[in-house]
Formats: sequence, C-alpha cells, structure tokens
Amino acid sequence: MTPVKDKATALVKPTSGTPFYVTGEVSESDEAWQLRISKAEGRVNGSRRLRRSIEMLILGNSLWARKIVNGQSIDLEIPKQGTQGIYRRQDLIKPLLLPVAIEDSLYPFQRSGVAWLLRNERAILADDMGLGKTAQAISGVRRLFRHGLIDSCLVIAPSTLNMNWIREAGIWAPELITVGLNPSQSERDEQWSSTMKRAHVVVTSYEQIRNKIEIFGESPPDIIIADEAHRLRNSSSQSTRGLREIKSKRFWALSGTPLENSPEDIATLLSLLFPNKFSPRNKSDKLSTLRASLSPALLRRTKEQVLGDLPDVIERTEMLSLAGKQSAAYESAEREFRLSPKENALSSFQRLLTICDIVDGESAKLDRIVEILAEIALKGEKAVVFSYTLEPLRLLEKMLTQTDPQINSILFSGELSANARDVAIQKFKNGPSSHVLLASSKIASEGLTLTEANHVLFVNRWWNPSSNQQARDRVVRIGQERIVEVRNFVISGTVEERVSELLEAKELTFEELIVALENDLKNLS
Repeated sequence: MTPVKDKATALVKPTSGTPFYVTGEVSESDEAWQLRISKAEGRVNGSRRLRRSIEMLILGNSLWARKIVNGQSIDLEIPKQGTQGIYRRQDLIKPLLLPVAIEDSLYPFQRSGVAWLLRNERAILADDMGLGKTAQAISGVRRLFRHGLIDSCLVIAPSTLNMNWIREAGIWAPELITVGLNPSQSERDEQWSSTMKRAHVVVTSYEQIRNKIEIFGESPPDIIIADEAHRLRNSSSQSTRGLREIKSKRFWALSGTPLENSPEDIATLLSLLFPNKFSPRNKSDKLSTLRASLSPALLRRTKEQVLGDLPDVIERTEMLSLAGKQSAAYESAEREFRLSPKENALSSFQRLLTICDIVDGESAKLDRIVEILAEIALKGEKAVVFSYTLEPLRLLEKMLTQTDPQINSILFSGELSANARDVAIQKFKNGPSSHVLLASSKIASEGLTLTEANHVLFVNRWWNPSSNQQARDRVVRIGQERIVEVRNFVISGTVEERVSELLEAKELTFEELIVALENDLKNLS
C-alpha cells in the first residue's frame, strides 16, 4: 500500500451482538483509494467522515463484520472513476473520501440557493422556471453526502422527468450513485429494499408513493425531494397521503408554479413541511396568516431579480421516458429492424425518431410541453414550439385547447397561404393573449423575427445542426431584450439520445452526422 493518508477508529454497534472497535486506514493513488479495515482496541478517534465510512461498510456486510471480529483485515480498493452502472458496496463511501470542498459551475444566485437549502431542513425552493431548481437541489444533496450528514436521498418527480433527474445528477453530483426505480406491484418490496441499500439517490414517480413502501417504515430516506410539488396541493390525493407516511427528517419541495394564492394549497404544503404544527384543516385560517407561516420556508427568485448572474441564453435538454404506447411501439420497431435490417439506414432511424415524438395520440414530450406552456402563459410570456413534422404540432394545439382554453396557440405551417402566414405571425407578435406559436421548422427557421417570445421549445430537432440554429435564432437575435430559454426534449435510451449527442458535437458536418448514424444502425443490427 502507498503511505497512509488518513486513519480513524470507530465504534461499530451491530443490531445484535457486542459493539466493537474498528480502525480504517486510507491510502490514495491517482486511480483509486485503498482502505484497510481491522479490529482495534482503545477509543474513537480520527475524522468523523472516515469513521462514518467504516461504520457504513461494516454494518452493511455481516460477512465483513464477522471477519473483523475474528481478527482478520479487510482490504478494499475504490476506483475514483467508477464503471457506469456497476457498483459495489464500497462505492457508497466515495463521497466521504473526496474533499469536503466542492468546485462546480453554479451561478452566484444558485450558490445562494444551495446555501439556503442547507440551512433549512424542510423548505420550498420556488424559483422562476428555468433558474435551475434541479441543479440547486442536487448540489445541496451532494454537499450533505460529502459532509456525511445523510446516507440516502429519495427524489419524487413526474414519471416523464425521472430520466432527466438521473441525467442532471450525473452532471452536478457524478460521484453519487443515482438510479431510477418504478417497480411493478409484485416486485415492489424486494426492489425498494435492495435499491435503497445500493444507491445514494433513488428517483421515482408520484405513482409509486401512492401505496405504502415497506422499507420506509423502518428505514426512511434521510431526505426527500419532491419535484413539481404543486402536484401535492390536494390534501386528499393518494400521492399526498402516501408522502405523509414517509417520515423523513429533511424535505425539500421544488415548484416554479406560484403557491401562495390559495389557503387550501398553502395549508397542505405547510402540513407536509411541518406536520407537527400544521394540518390541511388550517385552510380555514386567514390567507395572510398562512402566507406569513410559509414565508420563512419558501425561497423564490424571478429572472428579473437575478438578471446580472444569467447569460443571454439558457439552453437545456430534458431527458424523458417513453409513454406506454410509445414504449411498446419502439420496442416492436427496434425488434423488427434487428430481424430484417433495411438497406436504407436513415429511413429506419426516421421511424424510430417519429415514435419518440408521438404514437396514436400519446406523447411523453407533449405532456411535458403542455405543463411548461401553462407556466409560460401564466406569466404573460410567449413561446415558439418547433417541430419538423406537423403531427406533434396538431396534437399539441388540441391538447392546449382541452387543457386550458385561455392558452391561445397559433399553428404556422406550409399549408397556410402566404397571406395567412403573415396574418398568423402578426397575431402572435401583437396579440397580448397569443402565447404560443406552433411552428413547422421547415418554413419558420428562416426570415422571421420573433423576439416577442423569450422561450423556444424543440419537440424534435433536424439532423442538420445549422437548421436547428437558424430556428433558434428567430428568437435569439438583435432586438431581443430578455433572457431566452431554449429547451430540447429527448427520449432517454433511444436513438434520439444518440442523435442529441451527435448534434451537440458542433464540429460534425451534416455528412459526418449521417455517417455516424448509419454506423450506429449497423451496430444495432
């Protein structure tokens, strides 16, 4: 072993049997940490983080505990760069072996948000949409793990956003083992029990917490993060009732939707934050009283308030999961291709990409886009939604009408005459109630100035990166006086994810992109 870098002695207290002292010695190379654990005499000493590491390892492995008690040593090597998807028990202590200080690329207002979360065990982060609530929450959790203050984290989010949370965790807390979990009813107890023991962060859906999760009765997560927490406003919903049953010390709720206008909403959120002080029955209290009670536990910043910290354009990619019909159709199309590869690789890719957008009126992307457009309209702002196929735009227009008739959308496609196109554009630009332009990427990516909008959403992107840039630049151009948010929606685990990776490699020409996609299809076959 290389020279010992750190050493500590911990008192391990098994659930049954006599407590015993254990010493851990850590040495470090460029590639890995080496940890030797052996039985010790004496007293507790050394850093708290290393003591916590030793306790976690021994209490989590009865075989190792027996070896230590019998006088044997345990030698472990923990690689600094883990193999994706392959984790061992000792990988769980990696955050405790890393330095406490963290370097990241958060904006100053986000650092303040993280510090505020760390000061508040139970709180609501209600920043304006697009200010990075997910990044702040993950960064806060990362610091809690680094300091050894928590061992487990449960993230509850809409099912379509589960993959996005996993992706964001990989960016903002790469040393944390983050997994998604949405098991079937027959596998629930076993899957939840095993997964909580082998991961730092478990991401699940609101549907999962509707029914009791047995392991949380005896071992609740150290912190719960509830994304899109406005879904919990109904005190009688199954998700809200299920969340009450999980007794976690820390609870952070995230929502970009205003939460302070309804006594019932505030009372429900207060009852989740502080169950010993409030209940849904507090909805009969004065609105001013409820707001005063909520105020210390709520942080909300608007874009205008943090303007100096933000770039002119905020661009992000949301990773989503296929909806039910889409998933079945994708598996069928992929299986069909494997069995009988086509001569034209691009047509096979196009079919799979189309399934990622929509199947028989079902679309995970459009469900998410409707949620976002509702928030944009509520703030009185405007958005342009681009798609290079018309079917998603037609369905989105219908969904918006059904969801909220107050969200006025305008379809802009090649089917319109030149005069009708001009009328549509002027209505969008000048109509105060015209919130959304549903635009065909093929005709709206050139010649238009749409700086009245400050949101751009891509249902899909064309394979030519310059075409996507041209579409984006309808809004991001001279005359734009506000920060612009650009959102791309990508289905995780599909060819679309690969296309997204290639599109982000800006040095690729269109021809090189096509060759890369064809090679992928050959490997698929």
